[in-house]
This record gives sequence, C-alpha cells and structure tokens, in this order.
Amino acid sequence: SISDVTLTGGGGTDMRVGIDAALAARPAADVIVVFTDGGTPWHAHRLGVPLIVALIGTHAKDSAPAWAK
Repeated sequence: SISDVTLTGGGGTDMRVGIDAALAARPAADVIVVFTDGGTPWHAHRLGVPLIVALIGTHAKDSAPAWAK
C-alpha cells in the first residue's frame, strides 16, 4: 500500500546520473521522465531523446531547462 511507503532524503539529488544511466541502457530509452522538486542540476544541452520533467512537492521550483517538456 502507498501508505506503507516512507520517503526519505533531503534533496540535492543529481538527476543527471539517472538520466545518463537511462541513455546508456540497452535498449536505450525512447523518452525520459523525471519526477523532482526541481532542486537538481541539468544537462547543459538537449538530450537525444525527449526529457519530460514532472515537478512535485509543495516547494517545487521550475529549474528545468527550456528545451525540456
């Protein structure tokens, strides 16, 4: 049940690490969806696949690159 899940952490996750892993996987990702509060660094350039950023949390800030959806 979702009520049994305990979220932990404190921010500062570098989402580029997971994005790079998805790009390196075989078969490679066709699209990448990231759920974040926005507190992460982003790749400087457009990726080879679409990047969808879902901002979540009451303190989320839109820090996603302009080329992301």
